[in-house]
Amino acid sequence: MFNRLVSFKFLEGHEGEVKCLTFSQDGKLLASAGDDGNILIWEWRKNQKFSLTKKIDEVFEDDINKIFGDLEEGISNIFGNKGGIAIPKINDMFSKPPQVKVLEIDDIFPRHRHKRINSVAFSPCQGFLVSGGDDQTLRIWSLETKKLISTLTGHQDKVTAVAVHPDGEIIASGSEDKTVKIWSVKTGETRFTLQGHSDKVLTVKFSQNGQLLASGGGENDKTVIIWNLGEKSSITLKGHSDWFGGILSVDFGSNNKFLASGSKDKTIKIWDIKRGTEVKTLSEHSDHINSVSVSPNNQLLASGGDDKSLKLWDLKAGKAIISIPHPQKIYSVCFSPDGNYIATACQDKIVRVYGTSELQSLAS
Repeated sequence: MFNRLVSFKFLEGHEGEVKCLTFSQDGKLLASAGDDGNILIWEWRKNQKFSLTKKIDEVFEDDINKIFGDLEEGISNIFGNKGGIAIPKINDMFSKPPQVKVLEIDDIFPRHRHKRINSVAFSPCQGFLVSGGDDQTLRIWSLETKKLISTLTGHQDKVTAVAVHPDGEIIASGSEDKTVKIWSVKTGETRFTLQGHSDKVLTVKFSQNGQLLASGGGENDKTVIIWNLGEKSSITLKGHSDWFGGILSVDFGSNNKFLASGSKDKTIKIWDIKRGTEVKTLSEHSDHINSVSVSPNNQLLASGGDDKSLKLWDLKAGKAIISIPHPQKIYSVCFSPDGNYIATACQDKIVRVYGTSELQSLAS
């Protein structure tokens, strides 16, 4: 078994564990987020990044008058993460001319209320990115203006997973409230709610043709449900362990014929979608499998988990052909759209990008 990939990049900038990541449709951008409540967008080939969720410290700097203007009477305090600043007192929400409006910090610099972000997804047209977090909301961000477009509310518990439909018009979300919701991007309203899991929903994913949506349930559920949104029907896939079978990740093959699921039971299962049956089980991880990603050519599968290893699998043979150790747990893995790169999100706060072009030909 090979023990290294062709090349890699280290992307550093997060202040907490990185829990999720995704490539843009053209592969030029990589989004990551996690425990620090910050969403970073990487132009990873250029080693450049920008944040969609600025911290207070990044705003209150240099010449304060550039933000607040000339103020005259009284003293009030505004505190950032590294101390306070003094400004003239503002009464009744407005000052004398020139007027200064008092706004909530979260309105000016929106974050997921400084809580963990669990999932991010680009729109196919790359016009926006959606995030879901512990504050029970989804947020839609403009990639052009780098500003918040809308906040979607309706879940009654943490939002654990988000996915954007291939047409870019609807979003799916999974939550610890045991439901999957389908949202309109245009209106920000819930179109409908899917109920069928008996425990928290930990992962959601659209098929590439947009006809199907897969969701995975927690330890007391242990099932994958494939929803046919057009026909309003579903099938339930059972097979993961009765003890530690929470489904942490799912991914469709690009041919829309099979689905991969990664579980806390340390196994990956490959399912025939049409028949609703298990095809094979991959079982070389030694701990929870947090993330799975199928390569665009359907020949390879990448997985990462609590055993601190990134594994690359030959799906036809059902064997791991490569294993890359990481310093700490891997929470998310993702193939680039061209299949030439794999990105990993790690507990050590670092995003890594590995090249796979030589391994693609090796595994074929």
